[in-house]
Amino acid sequence: MMSRSSLRSLSLVAGTSSMALLLSGCLIPIGGSGETSSSAKSSAPSSQGAQQGIDGARPAVVRIEVEGSYVDPAEGRVSAGGSGSGFIIDPQGHVVTNAHVVESSERVQVQLFDGELRDAEVVGLDLRADVAVLKVASGGLHPSLRGD
Repeated sequence: MMSRSSLRSLSLVAGTSSMALLLSGCLIPIGGSGETSSSAKSSAPSSQGAQQGIDGARPAVVRIEVEGSYVDPAEGRVSAGGSGSGFIIDPQGHVVTNAHVVESSERVQVQLFDGELRDAEVVGLDLRADVAVLKVASGGLHPSLRGD
């Protein structure tokens, strides 16, 4: 288990990285000619630069697959599964995803960019912020998204 301060640090990095991804998505022209006003041109990245940023981040994006169960009053215990997405935030194997994806899971696996499946455990969960931190078995994950 991670210490409370380590979880706070990972949550801060996760939040910063999430915000950076969201904001960078707002700067990418969608449709049209891609032309912007002269004031926007000086501050917005070129579409080529934005595409390079997206391409560079893509290998750090992972698929989260979960298995679990819940109790249905009419049917009793019911097995369920689901999936979501997340991203690698450090080479040690920490992954950020949404809390609702993993909150009642009994088994969590992360599918890497190359298709490899690895077991993971939930090391931090904040249901109010809907953020979770996972630790992927074996670590050594590259690339990862880093926030400033």
